[in-house]
Amino acid sequence: MEKALIVVDYQYDFVADEGKLTAGKPAQDIESRIAELVEAMKGKGDYKGVVFTYDCHYTGDFENNEHPEGAVFPAHCIEGEEGYHYYKHLNDYENKENTAIEFIKKRGYALDSQTVKRLVAEYDEFMFAGVVTDICVLQNVIAFYNEAVNSGKNVKITVDSKACASFAPEREEFSLKYMKEVLGVEIL
Repeated sequence: MEKALIVVDYQYDFVADEGKLTAGKPAQDIESRIAELVEAMKGKGDYKGVVFTYDCHYTGDFENNEHPEGAVFPAHCIEGEEGYHYYKHLNDYENKENTAIEFIKKRGYALDSQTVKRLVAEYDEFMFAGVVTDICVLQNVIAFYNEAVNSGKNVKITVDSKACASFAPEREEFSLKYMKEVLGVEIL
């Protein structure tokens, strides 16, 4: 079985104290756990792939209401700005070559359907980590679940709750319960 780790949006704007849409300390507290997962899984053992997703916006998304999130959230993760990059030590992977990590931008909460389709075809098992649990992590899990079910492929999806964080604990708790009880996702 081919396995992949999907690290969702562990970007400065979602994690740093001064981030524009930060989950703050809960997000900062999971950095070492995510780093452990990346090191344990990148190109070693059963895991053959690591994917870092990037929430990717442009100034017009918020200034000119060119993106639906502009009506809900403040400007964040603007490509080319500090807030776009991965937080602290996980940012180091952006500058390394041959790290066995794939970097993928996304404009919505989840990866686009073509990318999800490719990854589901390539891998049999997925481990999810990152931020925000009840928004982008949840939406990506749903996207992978739906692609697998609709394509008739049996995949295993796991979410490491010790490697996820949110700025809304009650929504995070609900989303973890939903993924487990409705989608059959294993929650660690």
